[in-house]
Order: sequence, then structure tokens, then C-alpha cells
Amino acid sequence: PRVLELTKQIYDSYELEKVLEILAEYLPEPLFPKALEIAERILDSNIHDIREKAKILEILAKHLPEALLPRVLELTKRIQNDDYYQGLVLGRLAEHLPEALLFMVPELIEQVPSQFYRKEVLQKVAANLPEASWIRALQLVKKMRSAEMQAEVIKGLVMSLPEALWSEVLLLTEQIQDESDQTDVLESLAPHLPKSLLLRALELTERIQDPNRMKRDLGSMAPHLPKS
Repeated sequence: PRVLELTKQIYDSYELEKVLEILAEYLPEPLFPKALEIAERILDSNIHDIREKAKILEILAKHLPEALLPRVLELTKRIQNDDYYQGLVLGRLAEHLPEALLFMVPELIEQVPSQFYRKEVLQKVAANLPEASWIRALQLVKKMRSAEMQAEVIKGLVMSLPEALWSEVLLLTEQIQDESDQTDVLESLAPHLPKSLLLRALELTERIQDPNRMKRDLGSMAPHLPKS
């Protein structure tokens, strides 16, 4: 405990980061709650910058026992007025979270003000999201005001999407207002779509007004369409 208390006297951000990284690796588990208390004080102080606060949370997430990780996630809310670091720390924390806690991530992503950083985090955590959290994640995509952002997120989610939700994603694609973005998404979806949805995707393609875009999408779908 004495060593942890001494960290309060380290004002240089770089040095504090290095000390905490070493301590976290070798700290006995009973002392982790104390380490978390110190992290909370750092987050509430004006001495260290946002980047350093985000880094401290990332260090803790790597080493803390699972029982304390919900508190670390809650602490991300204290990284305020900086969308970049708020999004960055959420994305990095998600890499260390057990599946049982990933359900909390979509709710925290929703609190990131910037659509751009919301998109970035969603793409980073997609591969690890449990199926139960995907509905909430897709709702976040639907709320995005930018068709371009929606398209980018959907394309980034394709490889991780649970099969049961492909129909929902196709519906989201149908609602994208910009034809160019919609074309890009359909082209990305085509090689991965379940056979049962290919005809529905083809119907969407046939509604595209621009002949070149329609040709692109038809070309990406053709190899996957039923022969008869």
C-alpha cells in the first residue's frame, strides 16, 4: 500500500505511466482496489492530461481481476470533452474485457458525442461482441445521421456479424439515403450474405438509379446467385 501511495507524488505523466505499468504487473490481487482508487483520483485531478488518464485506464484493464473491470468501464465516463480519447480508451478496454462484460460497451459507446469516434469504437469491438449486444450496436448505427458513417460501420461489421442479424443489416442498408454509400455497402455485403437474403439484396440493387453503380453491385452478387 505504501508504494501505491507514493505514486501520488509523481507529477510527470510519462514517469507515472511507467511506474503504474510495472506495479500493475506485479501487484498482489488484494491491492487492486487501492490501485483503482488512486486511478480515480488521477482522473478527477487537473495535474495529468487526458491522454495520460486514458493510458492509465488501459493499463488497469490489462491487469485487474474481472470483478473490478465494471468499475474501470464506468471510469471511462470521466474522460470528458475529448471524443478522441474517450473513443480510444473504450476500444482498447474492449480488447481486454471478458465476454460477460462486453454487454456494457454499446451503452458506453452511445455516450461518445462524435459519430466518427463512435464508428471507430464499434468497428474495433465488433469481433468480440456477444450476440446479445449486437442489437444495441445496430441501433447505434441506425441513429447515426451521416449516411457515409453508417455505410463505413456496416462494412466494418460484416466479418463479425452473427448470422441471425443479416436481415436486420440488410434493412439498415435499405434505409441508407445516399445511393453511393448504399452501393458500397451492398458490394461489401454480397460475398457474405446468406443465400436466403440474396434475392432481397438483388431487389435493392435493381432500385439503384445510376447504371454504373448498379452494374458494380450486380457484378459482386452474380457469383453468389442461385444458378436457376
